[in-house]
Amino acid sequence: MPIDFSAASEAALRVAVAIARRDSAQLTLLHVVDINGLAPEAGSIKGGEFMDRQRVDGFSRLRDWANSISATGLAVVPIVLEGLPCDQILACAKSHDLVVLARSKRRRRWRWFARRTWSAVVADCPSSLMLVSI
Repeated sequence: MPIDFSAASEAALRVAVAIARRDSAQLTLLHVVDINGLAPEAGSIKGGEFMDRQRVDGFSRLRDWANSISATGLAVVPIVLEGLPCDQILACAKSHDLVVLARSKRRRRWRWFARRTWSAVVADCPSSLMLVSI
């Protein structure tokens, strides 16, 4: 289950939790630190430090989400990877039965690269795919 901490991914997570609970399955939460993400402003921090902060923040937030779900008795595995989101999601999908993917209908607020990632995953997903639109 790809997580970007948006309202859309939170809604998709509720669907994924319900499916995992129904099927007594383990739930994998994946957050990708985008190497093409927003760069720090000039003079603020170095690129490496910026990426380190992104990884730490992503893992901390993902761990919090995973802990709240696992407290209900569901097996949850949080994974934080670095790279291009569509590449990492597709690579992770190869070892999973189902990918639950969120999409926001609020297109004007949805970044171009998020739409592009979504489209690439939908086109090339090697496992079953459930799309959740909000």
